[in-house]
Amino acid sequence: KFKYQLKNGKNLDLYWMDGGITPEFPEELDPDQNMNEIMGDWPGIGDYEGATLFIGSKGKAACGWGGRNPILLPLSRNDEINVPQKYPRIEGGMDGHYWQFIDACIAGYGNASVESPFKGYAGPLTETVLMGNLLLRSFNIREKIVRQDPVYGEMEGYVFPGRYINYQWDGASMRITNFEQANQFVKREYREGWGKLEL
Repeated sequence: KFKYQLKNGKNLDLYWMDGGITPEFPEELDPDQNMNEIMGDWPGIGDYEGATLFIGSKGKAACGWGGRNPILLPLSRNDEINVPQKYPRIEGGMDGHYWQFIDACIAGYGNASVESPFKGYAGPLTETVLMGNLLLRSFNIREKIVRQDPVYGEMEGYVFPGRYINYQWDGASMRITNFEQANQFVKREYREGWGKLEL
């Protein structure tokens, strides 16, 4: 669970579910509904790849993997709406996004004109996704222990110190402040020849 304080003073909770863990199936959908029909399948794979569920004070919305096929719940609400396009679209679709990102990386921070909102939107979103992966990796940190059992004698096992922690992230210093072992996944020492990208 990620907790955010918005600029307007309201709070936003974001739940990341992974590895087969899913939220409760939305009551607005028929449990026998084919999710490929609703969310769309990924070309070449043909299977439902997951989704994002938004729960707000006025209702629910969902979209498929990568933000495809956004819908309102219940599905009948989709016939009532006509949402105007708020943001300009990137020429070239996803390929256009990729090339803008590459051009920005090559030009260096602040030296390229891009339409993707890297600083105000994409940056914080990427930080959240990377934080989710940091927590997944930290969850499996283990330490070997030896215990004396009154019946079986000396027994070896493991403890997992990264579990059941409310991780505190300091974005400015790019560190977890309350579990030092997690920081090994934030930055690394690069092997010789694999440091800063020079073009």
